[in-house]
Amino acid sequence: MDDIQVSDESHTISQRFTIGHDADGRWLVCDCLGLVGGVFVDRASAIRFAVTESGRHPEAVACLPDQSVLEVADIFSARKQRRGRRSFALGTSSTWHQRAG
Repeated sequence: MDDIQVSDESHTISQRFTIGHDADGRWLVCDCLGLVGGVFVDRASAIRFAVTESGRHPEAVACLPDQSVLEVADIFSARKQRRGRRSFALGTSSTWHQRAG
């Protein structure tokens, strides 16, 4: 993984995948298209998955700051939003939040 650099910025224009951890320390990959995602035991595995799924485009992958926390529901939020638009239901918002410091 040493040859692949992913962005530590949150939300760039070409970003497709967001990587962060949940309150239990599991690493989550969220796809803004809602097509894939996953739960991983370590950050390196999450990055490897996201970079592979992006067609080896590391600029499409961003890691949230360490003080940010994702929830497993975030993995599926884009899919729910897409489905909601088709059925004219209200979309959901992302539920990641900053940990109290």
